[in-house]
Amino acid sequence: MKVLCVGSDPEENRRVAAALEGEPGTFHVVTETDPVEAFECLTSRDIDCLVAGNDLPGMDGVAFLESVRETHGDLPFVLFTGSGSEEVASRAISAGVTDYVRKRPEGGGLDELVDRIRALSNDDETATGRAYDEAQFEQFIEAFPDVVFVIDEEGRYVDVIASGKRPLLYDDPEELLGNRFHELFPAETADRFLDAVRNVLEAGEQRRIEYQLEVQSDTRWFEARVGPLDVGGDTQTVFWIVQDVTARKRREQEYEQIFDGVNDIIAIHDPETGEMVDVNRRMCEL
Repeated sequence: MKVLCVGSDPEENRRVAAALEGEPGTFHVVTETDPVEAFECLTSRDIDCLVAGNDLPGMDGVAFLESVRETHGDLPFVLFTGSGSEEVASRAISAGVTDYVRKRPEGGGLDELVDRIRALSNDDETATGRAYDEAQFEQFIEAFPDVVFVIDEEGRYVDVIASGKRPLLYDDPEELLGNRFHELFPAETADRFLDAVRNVLEAGEQRRIEYQLEVQSDTRWFEARVGPLDVGGDTQTVFWIVQDVTARKRREQEYEQIFDGVNDIIAIHDPETGEMVDVNRRMCEL
């Protein structure tokens, strides 16, 4: 199996190559530090798998992935990075990443990377050539401990993958499968969620949505990143990555109560321009 490794650090590229080529008779590794030269390599050589970091010269790993997908739609692409975030995860899923491996301190993560690529070499189908599989999402959830929903164009839950010991909505998230928004939430909330799904599918790009729900006898605030997800077939779907932002919202509410509750005059200015951007209620009463 011929593997192209693209990363900005030549020494790290050599470590990745050594780890892969340490597997007897399995891998032949080509390394590049420049994504432009990596593209030239893709066109001039028969590459079976591509491994890339996220911090590349001139672009990040997800932008590189998006460019690769334009000409090599079925090429397995593994993102190997320690600079990930929830935003990186959702962009990578939307762009069609095959797998994600998190770098660990002191060169950690290489054994896991070898295992993942070995699994790809033993697979009869490339991961991008079939509908997404749950394992792909589980790797993102391991690195970014939120909740991922897969939802179709009718607002039906196709899949639910939750991390941690306490699911956000139900003790058993599998209860969501097959249900639509309007079977689970108040009509106004369900309409808003369905509009978000259809707007994302129509625009073909990611959107954010904040909302409040009664879950497990508690009222919580959530922020979701919603993006198109190609699972094959005629049904259109989106991924819906959820983060509980209740603590942040409560801090904001406490700040607002203090800001408008004191008898002192408070004005907030932009530190760069000096422009007044906000005042409290007491100042407005003058």
